[in-house]
Amino acid sequence: MNIWSKNRVMNEDGTATVETVLWLPALFMIFILIINTSFVFYKQSIMMRVVQDANRALSVGRIGPVDDMQAAAANTQTYVKDRISGFASNGTVKTTVNSSTGVITTTASVPISDLVFNGKFNILTGFSVSAQSQHFVEY
Repeated sequence: MNIWSKNRVMNEDGTATVETVLWLPALFMIFILIINTSFVFYKQSIMMRVVQDANRALSVGRIGPVDDMQAAAANTQTYVKDRISGFASNGTVKTTVNSSTGVITTTASVPISDLVFNGKFNILTGFSVSAQSQHFVEY
């Protein structure tokens, strides 16, 4: 039987296997991208909760000192930084208190490279995720 015989050329056994092998890396990359994106959004929601909790605590006087707003803002920054440091070692936090309006603003920003599940195959590097919250001082 010749290698180029008509039966050999018309035989399609194994084509599904070849196609699967060709498509598998692309599907794997899409799956990793979905997982990484899910982790980023999940950790951003954790950041938002921490920032809101810190602002709320400062607004009611639980994070003090109550008579020195700049020191209280620094304590709030430390509170947020400590809470997000478990998953975001390169995060930055800034808290400001506008004394004329009584508005507390806290912003936490973290590079996406700190938030993803796996650093390999990551096309989201170079971006950062932020969580910001504002509250009125209530005391």
